Order: sequence, then C-alpha cells, then structure tokens
Amino acid sequence: MISKEIIEAWLNEIFTDTNFFLVEVTVSKSKIDIFFDTFEGVIIENCIKINRQFVEKFPEANEIYEVNVSSPGITQPLKVFNQYKKNISRKVDVLLKDGTKISGTLTAVDSKQIELEIEKKELIEGSKKKQLVKELLKIEFDKIKTTKLIITFK
Repeated sequence: MISKEIIEAWLNEIFTDTNFFLVEVTVSKSKIDIFFDTFEGVIIENCIKINRQFVEKFPEANEIYEVNVSSPGITQPLKVFNQYKKNISRKVDVLLKDGTKISGTLTAVDSKQIELEIEKKELIEGSKKKQLVKELLKIEFDKIKTTKLIITFK
C-alpha cells in the first residue's frame, strides 16, 4: 500500500518549478484522489499530465488503485493557504469553530489570518433608517472550521 505522505512528498517535489500547488491527497483501500490547483485554474491537460507522471512513478499503484487527479472543485471548502490567495476578491462563507457563520468578500490573507469585508446594517446618527455599512473583519486561521466560495450567477 502506498502512503499519502509518499505521494504528497513526490507531488510537492514535482510542483516545485511549476505554478501548481497541492490541495489534498486521499488514499483508501481501492482509490487514490489527488487534488491540485493553480492560480490560473486547472485544465484537463494538467490532470492528464499529473496522472501520467504518477503512473510512471508508481506503476504498481495503477494496478491496485483507481487513481483520480483533478482540481478540488468550486463547491469544496478551501483547504490550503494558496487557495485563499487565489480567491482574494471573491465572496465566501466562513464557518467558525464556535458555529458562527460570516459571509463577506475575501480582501486579504497572510500566514495567520484572513480579512473579510462584511456588510451590516447600522443606525447612523441623524438617520431614521439603518444604513448598509462595510467593515473589515480579521479572522485567524485557527478559529476557522471551513471556508467556501459563494457561487453566484449574474
């Protein structure tokens, strides 16, 4: 049985001089899933190339496992730092570990936290109606349970 750690180390090595970055590898009894991404997006030729390199490197795995190579997909939660960087300026739903859900626009990311621009209604002094106010909110990674893109069709 081939281990997840061996596959991840190999992928990180072959991704070194490319614009690819590893998102996740899962290994079960009969299946290996490799999820990767790029800042420009993944095309089918990228998946075919990685799959062929995998089969060359681990020929025995192809006989034992079903091997799937793909992008993580837009409905999946963000898992690695580069996915957050790639999606700056996009709307996201962030679920915190305490159960709080926050929606906003991802405006910045660094190694410790993300920054969201959120909109909320507040009563402005001198006004009778609540006004929509934008606010920047910083959220540390260790407080985040999941972050998903908000998909909109305009």
